[in-house]
Amino acid sequence: MNDTYITVTEFLTLLAGSSPAGIVVPTDWYKGTDILINDEPLQRKNAARLFHLFLLRVLKEADEDNTDKAWKLRDIYDCRVCAAHIAQIFQKGIMDAFFYEDVAKEDSSQKEDGFSVFENNRNMGKEEAIDCIKRVYDAKLRRKR
Repeated sequence: MNDTYITVTEFLTLLAGSSPAGIVVPTDWYKGTDILINDEPLQRKNAARLFHLFLLRVLKEADEDNTDKAWKLRDIYDCRVCAAHIAQIFQKGIMDAFFYEDVAKEDSSQKEDGFSVFENNRNMGKEEAIDCIKRVYDAKLRRKR
């Protein structure tokens, strides 16, 4: 496993292999997605999609009713297919956003306090994947939003 990022195949193996006793993970739970299962780095947007599908299909966890905080992420619509998945995984506290402070507004010389982005196309690191997988299986570890 690469130290700087996790591949799609490694991620799926780690997610299934980390399941607590009593949770059976079907080998085909991700079938029907358009995510290529390969040895390419896993992008955060695809991790959010896979986590969300895993919660729905395997853990039978209901979606959050209120995802208002997620819709404030500046880049949530950069991937329209991913937006609802990102909103759920962010709101549930499984994956975090990145906050950038004191950034100049594009349309003026004024400064704003900052903004949050999900960074959809950033590759997911191995440590981040492990932390998020722990939060998938243990809701007590999730970050409150």
